[in-house]
Amino acid sequence: MGLAGWLVLAAALLLGSFGIKACLALMLSAIIFCGGWLVAVRWCCLIESEQMWLNIHRSHLPLPPYQHEKVSSSIQQSSTIERQDRRVTGSSLIDEQLHGVVTLVVRDFVFTWYNQLTHHQAFITHLHRTVQHAMVVFSNRCKNMDWVGYLTTRLVDDIACHLRLFREARSASRGKATSEELIDHFFDQEAEKEKDICRDEVCLKPDTEKDYLSDLAEIILYYILPPEDFSNAPLLAAVVEILVSSVILPVVTLVSDPDYINQLIIWACTDIPITSELFVNVIKSTNNIEELDAVRMLVTKEMANLRSRDSGGRDEGNEVKQQLSSLDFIRRVIDNRINRIDKGTETDSMGLPVSLDYRQLARGKLFQLPLEAILKNSLTLDHFLNYMASVNSQHYINLYLNVECWRATVGERLCSLELERLQHLEESEAQGSGMTMPDLCHDHFSAHDLSSHKEEAEIIYEQYLSEKASPRVQMDDSIVKRLILRMRSEKVSESWFDEVQAALFTILQDTELFLPAFRRSVWYIRLLAELDLLKDVSRSDEEDSQSLDDISYTSLDQGDEVDGPNQGVIIAAVSGDASSASSSHSTHSNDNHLKSVSRGSSRAQSPQPGGSLHPSPCHTRSPSLTAKPYNLNAKIIDTEIVREGSKSHAIYIVCVMRKDASGQEELWHVFRRYSEFHDFHLSITSKFMDLSSVSFPSKRMLNNLAAWFLEKRKSELDEWLQTILAPPTLQSHPGLQEIIQRFLDQTTYSTSPLPNIAKRGDENIPLRILLLLMDEVFDLRSKDQWFRRRIMLFLRQILKAMFGDIVNRRIVDYVAYITSPEQVADYVKTFKESFWPNGDLAPQAPERDNPMKMRTRVAARTSMLASISDELKAILGSQTTTRGVLGVYDTVQWTALNKRLVYVLLEGIIESILSSQKQIPPLLRSLHTGSARIAARNAPHARKVRTDR
Repeated sequence: MGLAGWLVLAAALLLGSFGIKACLALMLSAIIFCGGWLVAVRWCCLIESEQMWLNIHRSHLPLPPYQHEKVSSSIQQSSTIERQDRRVTGSSLIDEQLHGVVTLVVRDFVFTWYNQLTHHQAFITHLHRTVQHAMVVFSNRCKNMDWVGYLTTRLVDDIACHLRLFREARSASRGKATSEELIDHFFDQEAEKEKDICRDEVCLKPDTEKDYLSDLAEIILYYILPPEDFSNAPLLAAVVEILVSSVILPVVTLVSDPDYINQLIIWACTDIPITSELFVNVIKSTNNIEELDAVRMLVTKEMANLRSRDSGGRDEGNEVKQQLSSLDFIRRVIDNRINRIDKGTETDSMGLPVSLDYRQLARGKLFQLPLEAILKNSLTLDHFLNYMASVNSQHYINLYLNVECWRATVGERLCSLELERLQHLEESEAQGSGMTMPDLCHDHFSAHDLSSHKEEAEIIYEQYLSEKASPRVQMDDSIVKRLILRMRSEKVSESWFDEVQAALFTILQDTELFLPAFRRSVWYIRLLAELDLLKDVSRSDEEDSQSLDDISYTSLDQGDEVDGPNQGVIIAAVSGDASSASSSHSTHSNDNHLKSVSRGSSRAQSPQPGGSLHPSPCHTRSPSLTAKPYNLNAKIIDTEIVREGSKSHAIYIVCVMRKDASGQEELWHVFRRYSEFHDFHLSITSKFMDLSSVSFPSKRMLNNLAAWFLEKRKSELDEWLQTILAPPTLQSHPGLQEIIQRFLDQTTYSTSPLPNIAKRGDENIPLRILLLLMDEVFDLRSKDQWFRRRIMLFLRQILKAMFGDIVNRRIVDYVAYITSPEQVADYVKTFKESFWPNGDLAPQAPERDNPMKMRTRVAARTSMLASISDELKAILGSQTTTRGVLGVYDTVQWTALNKRLVYVLLEGIIESILSSQKQIPPLLRSLHTGSARIAARNAPHARKVRTDR
């Protein structure tokens, strides 16, 4: 019996004795036993082989020579496999510079601590791979960003908003606050404007600033890093720390330093010539004693150096003496200015000395501007209107300007009709229709009705010259009757009001209350200061060493009246001939001009030329919203009818007076339409429901421009205004007085800068940019429409001279140029060479001493003032342009505020780059919600605390 038989017999016995289940279990147990035995044997072999390898490795036996080549080739193959794709942006120029920066950053900010831990290259390799991926993603997002939209809209708006906040903060502090108080006012204004965020803690607390930048870096890395790398906590922490501490924070600190910005200003204005007269005027207007001491120190040092060289020949000695004389003059100017600051000078709300005797000043021989020049120039007209409003006679000027606008409109209309008539005549002759000239004239002018212009003339008559007019322009009745006869019997002609306008010109010129009294008023002195026409040609050299203010106010009555050729030049400048004025100004640059008469913020109303008669607000001083108690009174004193395009509407002139607890009064005028009153009424009744019971005049659809109706509505509106301004009403409605003042305050109620011309400017990118920036720099929002239209025409001329007719195309081309690969590579290269000159990390620059910084401030201020063009001075006025430019200079002299602007711009760039992510804007705003100011606003009954510094 063979082996197979025994196996079959055994299987049969097992199956019969134990069953099939037991047999299967026995087989499975055998298989598991054999498998376990094999695993155990294999594990023991591995342990033994590893122990053997360790013994060989620790024995330090040299590698056999024949194995060296094999190991070397293996390393080279591994290196080839680990080689990465170095392409980032698609441009080799940019990629080369970017990789150079990354290599230097890793070398100087990673290896310095990583090599102390280990020399293993796995982390470094992974870091390079992560940075490479991040740069590729970031580059692609930058390519898809709308740079034109950002640079021409978001960037400009952010800068304009920053300038506006600083101007309002300085206005709220009334120019007498300390540095900390001014910063507090600034961030208070930001919290009020932004409602739910404030960047004060980010800009004032270093720890909060670093946490903010870390959060900002994590937000960016979340969108540009691979998910597995962003989830790697050690790697993420290392990258964030390197970016924040080694790159972002040092750059922000550098560009926020006022001294660095001042050096940039000087560098940017290197090619602009600076006259000695301008430098002296800057010294005379400096209020910082540290700046004066620093300049005086340098002058004294230079004088000592020159005296040590005063031993040469006659020619050299004369040159040294001349230089010593000039430096001695500068030193005496500085000494006089320091003495004046030490003594202190009290000024009124307009910035003029309270002891100034205007009557004595006006009795001096001042330059006499002719009325024709005053009425033609927007700057002079602005001051004349302010004066006429102060004597309640602005309706004389309004009539003159309305007639001028009506004449211009009718003249343009008649000229266009005449051109069309001639064109139709040529067409009829070509067609041989046989139509005669009288027939064509009759048919043509019948088809183009001029009744709208006739109605406008009747409105002008009813508003200013009729017996029902209030106030009425007093004029010879025979002239008025002849005007009525022309309007009733003659066809519409631009000469209808010629006699009236001539008589009105004579009245304005000869009436003692008007032009003669204006020439003796403070408004006229301010006007001459704006035009640089306050001169004193009789000063001696010793008097030249007086402070600028001393010269202005004590020696002005000794000046001579300007006449001869100079007078013709100045008249041309006042009349708007900027080219003549600029060329003549350079000829007489050695004349001593008054620079210190501060022009007030009063604004007057003037109709808009070209047929649209727009009044705009006139106020003696724009009030600031403060927490101090005050009384507010207002009265509607007059009505006006203005035309906008083909439509006319009525406006109501409101005289507002604000009186604080100390008795100081502020007076201004604003213009409001009925619709604005109506909207304001709805606004306050929605907040104070019981005020809905106060009677408010209802709307009227027909005949709402009649004189009797306007007078009736004016009385009803004034009655409503007096009711809500009554002390019992204000006491029972907390917060109502502030809402009313905001409604009656032109600077806060008007929400859009330059509302009428900015709408046109939207079609022109650079015009919009210039209008917005000039509005914030020179405070053009409270200017009248006539003045602003002159500004717009001036800017259009500049743009046409710079860019031609295709300005938008030029802007797009310029943005494409500054974002081209060559330029971006140059930006990165400049950054690299600035921080790593010659490939080595730049050492920390030594701290510049304080006198050097003070002298840099003076030089930067002088350079900025030297950059003002004579054409701009002719349009805006010398004092206005100087104040505007110095306002921009003052804005960048605060480190905390500079940081705020940098972070606002940085957030704007991030939002633009990640524009497809809708959650980014609210996420960035959430980083600033932890401010104490916001917490105080959200808890109105809690005591407000200042930001802890």
